[in-house]
Amino acid sequence: MSEFLLVCINFFLVSFGAILGSSLRWRLLKNFELILHDSFLGIFIVNNIAIFFLGLLLGFFDRYKFDVDSNSLFLFLSIGFLGSLSTFSSFIMELLELIRYKDWKKFLLYSSLSVSVGLFIAFIGYEFSRS
Repeated sequence: MSEFLLVCINFFLVSFGAILGSSLRWRLLKNFELILHDSFLGIFIVNNIAIFFLGLLLGFFDRYKFDVDSNSLFLFLSIGFLGSLSTFSSFIMELLELIRYKDWKKFLLYSSLSVSVGLFIAFIGYEFSRS
């Protein structure tokens, strides 16, 4: 297969995964806002769901020695689907809103919890899929 064709296929797979991931993210956030009445918590939950599955995926690919750099399934799931399900821009937008309103306590809590819990959740997913 030509390199150009492979690049086009991978571009399509990442794009299609991103459409699915962002659509699911939008639906989940709307549902969490109705239930929790808090957009911060909804984003936190959705991001950590995606992060857990990213950890699982990375662990699975490590366990079975798949090449993550050129694997089309990995591109579709990790960069496309999970990458758009868990977006950094929404996280930053929420942090900027807290800065704007000078809610420093919530800013520090949300930012530190998001990063530390996210790393922990990713590690759990990674280790779970490798065992």
